[in-house]
Amino acid sequence: MRRLLSTAMPPALFTAGVIALWYAVAQVVPETKKILLPSPHDLWFDSIADPAIRDEVMHGLVSTTRVALTGLVIGMVIGILIAVAMSQDLLIERALFPWAVVLQTIPTLALVPLIGVWFGFGFMSRVIVAVLIALFLGSSQSNFDVRAQPRQPTIGAQEGAPRRAPPHRSGSRDLGEGKNSSGYVRKAGGRRS
Repeated sequence: MRRLLSTAMPPALFTAGVIALWYAVAQVVPETKKILLPSPHDLWFDSIADPAIRDEVMHGLVSTTRVALTGLVIGMVIGILIAVAMSQDLLIERALFPWAVVLQTIPTLALVPLIGVWFGFGFMSRVIVAVLIALFLGSSQSNFDVRAQPRQPTIGAQEGAPRRAPPHRSGSRDLGEGKNSSGYVRKAGGRRS
């Protein structure tokens, strides 16, 4: 019970603080500007509690969730396939990774009108935007994770030859010999120091 309270109390207190601050700021807003920042109870009764508005909000929630999950799954599958290809050959990584970084640096909102013109403004174009968002994370993180795994000897490799893990590059830090991706140095027996 104590552990549950220590886990649940900080977010509950933070949420209560945000709601209290919201009420305080909503009281200061002039009456003519109340439409910009209604109090939490006004927002609840004028939107979610109204069945007509609630149905529209739920429809939008279901539609957005379908788009987000479809884009996430497609983006992660493509990203993992790209990561496996990059982990197998350094030349492929050098060819693809800069494009993945460029794709991530372009603001997604700048691409939305182009994607809308090319593919329409329906389900497919929204999924493409979600795929573009998930693609870099899927490919870069999966590539780093695949590279961090020790390589298994291939068929025909010499028996008893020492296995060496490939160097792990995470972009901003050089882990060096003997360190894993969390930065701990592995000692004999698999213990961390």
